[in-house]
Amino acid sequence: MNHPSDIPKKPSADGIRRRGGAPVVSLREKTAGAAAGERIRPEETGTAPETKIRQDHTGDARENAARDDAARDIAESPWLKTYQSGTPAESSFFFRRAKKASRPTRSGKVIVIFGVILITAVGAAAFLSSGLARLTIVITPQAAIADISPIVVALTTQTGETSDTPPYSIPAELLTFTETMTRDFPATGKSTASASATGTIRIYNQFSQSPQTLVKTTRFLSEDGTLYRLSRTTTVPGAKLDGGKLVPAFVEAQLVADQHGQEANKSGEIRLSVPGFKGTPREKGFYAIAPAGFSGGNQGDGLAVSREDASQASQRITQEIFDALKKKIAGAIPDGFMTVAGLDEIVITRVDTPEEGTPAERFSVSADAEAKTLVFREADFYRILGRAILKDDQTREIVRQADTLVSAVADRDFEKGSAAVTVSGRARTRTTINADEIRRLAAGKKLGSLKNIIRGRFAVENVVLTLFPPWRFSAPDDPSRIRVEIK
Repeated sequence: MNHPSDIPKKPSADGIRRRGGAPVVSLREKTAGAAAGERIRPEETGTAPETKIRQDHTGDARENAARDDAARDIAESPWLKTYQSGTPAESSFFFRRAKKASRPTRSGKVIVIFGVILITAVGAAAFLSSGLARLTIVITPQAAIADISPIVVALTTQTGETSDTPPYSIPAELLTFTETMTRDFPATGKSTASASATGTIRIYNQFSQSPQTLVKTTRFLSEDGTLYRLSRTTTVPGAKLDGGKLVPAFVEAQLVADQHGQEANKSGEIRLSVPGFKGTPREKGFYAIAPAGFSGGNQGDGLAVSREDASQASQRITQEIFDALKKKIAGAIPDGFMTVAGLDEIVITRVDTPEEGTPAERFSVSADAEAKTLVFREADFYRILGRAILKDDQTREIVRQADTLVSAVADRDFEKGSAAVTVSGRARTRTTINADEIRRLAAGKKLGSLKNIIRGRFAVENVVLTLFPPWRFSAPDDPSRIRVEIK
């Protein structure tokens, strides 16, 4: 009797293999069903209890068991549940692998950052090379020394024309300066006489255009309360009207201290008022200034101004005011102008010192001075010098270096504003370099050939090229980005 397992299986009418009356589903079909959303039941694996058939064939049993276990694992897998529900299961193996794979690695980040830096650096280099490129050319022209035969140059303020052919002449300007100075000095002499202090004042009228007469002994009061009197009757002129405003007018007069003694001796500038005008509109309209103060007041034995005191004080203030005007002249010469020694004049117009024997512990000395100088344009002077030395040679020029020149003023008349200057010595000449032409020649040229181009066009001693950025090999195409310095 044959065992049921040995009986050949016939396919059913629907084409589905059956085992024990139940359809046999293959592992592929079960998996496809699970993927389509069908839940696989254990009893559908062909091993339901109620349909068990005794199988004597050990190989088939093992094969069927393995298939059943695989189908059960797939049906119960978290991945399949996640797929069916549409909800990520972060604990699933597949999700963790996908999530981990989606994160950029450290090496990937480094590559991205390096790429950004590289692109930025290349862009910056391109911008520097084109947008900010510049070239500096420092040229030292060939120089030579030329002797100057004495030439005479006429200076005049009467004409504005320059003659660069003999007789040479250039226009000049006359500058005038004034200086007033007051200094205090100690007295070292002796005096036994009693006297009142005296001083020179300027009485100002800024009250009206009408003159004002002040009688002898009119009182004047200093700010510290010292009283002085007018030594003689004086008329103060009326103020002047300028642009609708009163300009004060003044007259000089002498004041004498009301009392003997040194208390009325005052040094420096002193301001005084007129007590007789107090409480009237004239109170602020009339006042006096004593530029050098008051001196000479004495009561019995005391100090007085000696002859040596007055002489030394006069010499010192004269030297100080002279030096002050020399400094003022040097600082007032306009840009582009020059002068030479002998074209200036300083005149001391006034020095006031107290008389010998004037009682005082300290005394004041004041001085006035006036200075005049002729100046002329530096460009005019060196153009004439160049014509006299170089003639018509346009390839060379005179270097503006006055310390090698010798000048002497042959004639000078400040009233007419003219002078004649003789010039001799040695002059330094150099090759004439046209900076605009250099810029045009250099635009777009390779640095390797640019020096030879410049040397072939001009007689130079040295050429230094400085290019920015340093990795460029050619000059900018735009001439305005090329700077030329001539040493």
